[in-house]
Amino acid sequence: ELTLPEDTGFYSRDQLLVSGKLMDEPFSFIVGHWPSRRGGELESQHKRVAAAKLTRSLVDSLKSTNNKTKIICMGDFNDDPSNTSLTDYLMANGDLNKLKDTELYNPMASIHQEGLGTLSWRGKWNLFDQFILFKNLLKVNKETSQLKYYKAAIFSPAYLKQGPGDYEGTPFRNFA
Repeated sequence: ELTLPEDTGFYSRDQLLVSGKLMDEPFSFIVGHWPSRRGGELESQHKRVAAAKLTRSLVDSLKSTNNKTKIICMGDFNDDPSNTSLTDYLMANGDLNKLKDTELYNPMASIHQEGLGTLSWRGKWNLFDQFILFKNLLKVNKETSQLKYYKAAIFSPAYLKQGPGDYEGTPFRNFA
């Protein structure tokens, strides 16, 4: 449960932790839908930072229990890969060559740097929907395992996008 002690009226979706074995290896998924940017990105940032701290505490707890556990954090983070909630608090880095032992790998960062995203807001692409991995899922990891990260991509076929008009090239809108 995500709470903000200083804001008794705050309510947010819980984060879901699913742990078990996948192909006989310990595996955990942390699924979240972090607080929105309602009221403004900077004004609501502290809420996503709190969500990042909660996710990070779950990752750290899982790793202290069993360091071989493979972990994927996933969901709608309502922040881009470059936002402080992900880089400084969740400690997710998009550069494999500079990945520290304590950091998670965010393969969506390079996709975002290319100018791609999963939603368009006021003509700017954001990439809020992400998968973030613990390093033991990476091919550079020397641990023998059947489970390894292959690639990340955005599924974006033409039939899911607006045609000619004000929103051309953006995903079909739910509300207009």
